Amino acid sequence: MKINPTTHLCYSLNLFPRNKEGYINTVKAILPKMCEIRRNLNLTDDTPFALGLWLDAESVEELQQSANLAQLKSLLADNNFYSFTINAFPYGKFHNGPIKENVYLPDWSSNLRLDFTCRVADILAELLPDNTVGSISTVPGAYKFHQNSAKLADIAKNLNQVAEHLAQIKTKLGKIITLGVEMEPDCIWETPQEFCEFRKQYLRTANSRKFIGVCYDTCHQELLEGTPGSGLQCLLNARVPIAKIQLSTALCGKSNTDATSLLKELANFADLVYLHQTRFFNSKQKIVAAYKDISDIENNSDLQTLKQAQSLVIHFHMPIFYKSISANFATAATELNKVIKLIINNPEICSNIEIETYTYNVLPEKIKPVTIEKMILKEYRYIMNNYHNGNN
Repeated sequence: MKINPTTHLCYSLNLFPRNKEGYINTVKAILPKMCEIRRNLNLTDDTPFALGLWLDAESVEELQQSANLAQLKSLLADNNFYSFTINAFPYGKFHNGPIKENVYLPDWSSNLRLDFTCRVADILAELLPDNTVGSISTVPGAYKFHQNSAKLADIAKNLNQVAEHLAQIKTKLGKIITLGVEMEPDCIWETPQEFCEFRKQYLRTANSRKFIGVCYDTCHQELLEGTPGSGLQCLLNARVPIAKIQLSTALCGKSNTDATSLLKELANFADLVYLHQTRFFNSKQKIVAAYKDISDIENNSDLQTLKQAQSLVIHFHMPIFYKSISANFATAATELNKVIKLIINNPEICSNIEIETYTYNVLPEKIKPVTIEKMILKEYRYIMNNYHNGNN
């Protein structure tokens, strides 16, 4: 849906596992839930409502059959839904089993990632409404601990090729789609500055400058050093296209709490599915320790580090309306709130806004919202209320 004349807001549907019966059946199961959410937002059934689609390689294969793509288009149109963005980060499975660092594979040094992304772009071009800028979010180059993955020249070659493909889509269909690399901790582009340096050196063609940008995830930015909003400003100063902004919060350990109790409770957030990169910060907001995952933190050896640190922040997407979670934990939302203010006052920054809390199924039971639908509804209301209040 539009939250102003030029800005579209949606919810990323990557929190719903893919149906074993295929992508079309997955969408069929989701649509009634989203219809009810639209009504609970006091919108009528004929109000155009955006869906943040996500596609893995198997779903792309299904939608490359023209009959299936036509069916998807009809399902969306018949229910007054539309899509302006697709999450193409996970190539393979994203639910119901260990994923961890494999979520970054294939990375952008692989032709598999290039081919997959071009096919996603072709699908979005068919779904994208006229006069609407579209976006695709993708992995941040490569996971830095995959020793043979970070081949910058190969990554650059493939990104330049996908830029040419997006340029051809614009020429043939008049549809503008921007690719957004989603900077993330422990990847070759963790920070906006790192991507800007790569772009300066490797993405020099007119098309790559125009069609390759970033997906700015506010949860990920919470794990970096720096003041809220400075990363986004860095990208704007470098004239990097902001393809999409993902609104999300991180998990944050409160300062001045018992370190032993905090680490014990932190173990409740460890799961076998996703990576939860963790950063310890001192009082000057400098990183003093970094961990690939919650499971890498050992109570005994890391207790002193935590006692000396001011806080810790975990890459765990929390429902954005949460504030205090327990005596030990809260949400890190300074980046989220800063970015909301920035896009309210400067809507030209980005027209594609997406709420992304894909972690519902791995949230600890004690803090899990009653249903996915209620979580989504409250997150929509949080953003819309903040947007409304910010305009007053």
